[in-house]
Amino acid sequence: MLNLKRLKDFFSRNKAEHSIAEELKQIMPDEDYKSDSNLSEESGTKEKKNKYKKKSPLYAGARRVFVDLYRITQLGGECVDYSQAPLSEHLAKIILPEAEIMRRVGELAGQITASYQAQSAADLVVVGILRGAVVFMSDLIRRLPLPLTIDFMAISSYGGSTESSGAVRILKDISESIEGKHVLVVEDIVDTGLTLQNLLDVLKARKPLSLAVCALLNKPSRRKAKVAVDYCGFEIPDEFVVGYGLDFAGHYRHLPYIGVLKPEIYEVT
Repeated sequence: MLNLKRLKDFFSRNKAEHSIAEELKQIMPDEDYKSDSNLSEESGTKEKKNKYKKKSPLYAGARRVFVDLYRITQLGGECVDYSQAPLSEHLAKIILPEAEIMRRVGELAGQITASYQAQSAADLVVVGILRGAVVFMSDLIRRLPLPLTIDFMAISSYGGSTESSGAVRILKDISESIEGKHVLVVEDIVDTGLTLQNLLDVLKARKPLSLAVCALLNKPSRRKAKVAVDYCGFEIPDEFVVGYGLDFAGHYRHLPYIGVLKPEIYEVT
């Protein structure tokens, strides 16, 4: 198994000269490669290198990681491979365990049912905002004893950053008209409110009979726009959270709980 900690320590000690062959002998099983030493010249500098005869698919991946980490160290970066660690090690703490989330989803479903049960059966459209709301929405609608239809919108928001721009760029629009219908927008989280405000303006222009918002998480301390969250799961402090649909750069959505991501995962030094 590739030992990334040994690689980091090795590069810390050997930034000028290094022997790939000798280090690989220490961090990889002997049966995964064999080498024969030679001397080669590159950019006018003699450097000890090794040619390898591949014996297993492990070699190609190991050498690629090895070289990439060497370059990172040369640039002064940290050689921490969080992709190899258990996901729980990426979190500073878990703030909402699975059982608590499920309990609150059931309560929200009860509130929504009480609000809409007197409405026309065919008039409720639940619109999930991709991709973060998918997990929450799927659990929520299965607890709604109401006739309803579902639709989805995808808008640009975070990308690879931790800050929402607020500007709405529609990547996927809803499939059906919402004119004259009751619309419930399902969001994973509302922080500044800028993105949600712009999205609601877009939907209001389409003349729904009513427009309401259900959000799993709310960060009132971050609010910059005056938006109403009609059905709120939890109010949380200003921390970067992942899990249960929420992500960082596409990861962690599948976690059944919600936790605070360690700053070293997302901060660029």
